[in-house]
Amino acid sequence: FFRASLLAGGNRNESCAQLRRKGEDVSDAYQITPHTKFRVNCDMVTDGGGWTIFQRRNPYEYKENLFEKSVDDYEKGFGEAFGSYWIGNANLHVLTAFPSNPQVLRIEITTKAGKNITVEYDHFEVGSKKDLYKLTIGNYEGPEGYDALRPQNGHGFITGSKQYTDNYQGCYTIQSGGWWGNECFRSNLNGKRFTSDPNNENKKGLGITWAKEGDTASNNENYELVEMKIRDADFKFCMGKMAN
Repeated sequence: FFRASLLAGGNRNESCAQLRRKGEDVSDAYQITPHTKFRVNCDMVTDGGGWTIFQRRNPYEYKENLFEKSVDDYEKGFGEAFGSYWIGNANLHVLTAFPSNPQVLRIEITTKAGKNITVEYDHFEVGSKKDLYKLTIGNYEGPEGYDALRPQNGHGFITGSKQYTDNYQGCYTIQSGGWWGNECFRSNLNGKRFTSDPNNENKKGLGITWAKEGDTASNNENYELVEMKIRDADFKFCMGKMAN
């Protein structure tokens, strides 16, 4: 479902935001052609819609280590269309790397207890394969202390098979799944889902992690639902002009 196709596109739509501006208002799977043709899930409702959902975690994953994948898998993408998935680093690079089309990142997280956390970054870019799909993010907007992607800014994407071996200021050096990495993991939304853990602990960096700064207990928070989505940075401006 998330594998890129080399088929030529006729009426090109480069993003969910573009589709929304053309009048599409139903959240569903759509075909876009920013470079090659592939299908994406679009959120056409939240905050005006136009969001391309590139990652999703839900509580119905059939195994704990569903996101334990190879570098190649993370590059191409994997998962189920309406279940849990990763759209692929190659696709993310294409969707975010155009200087003339900057993207905003929105992350929505729900804890097992039902608490909702929403954060946004006013710039989100994933580098090329040559640059190890390096992460670049902009200014943070959200609840105080939850800027958990900041330590990963400027770092390349790594999988659990490529871990750091030296401790840094007492930080954990192990990781599961694949994520942008440095010595510390305050976030890892592609981590294991510890459904069988008798202690019900996230094990910092190994589980689905989005830690609050200064709150060590948040390292063991169990997150049920996650969605990561991007939208054209000028979407609201363009929609406003259309409304006028």
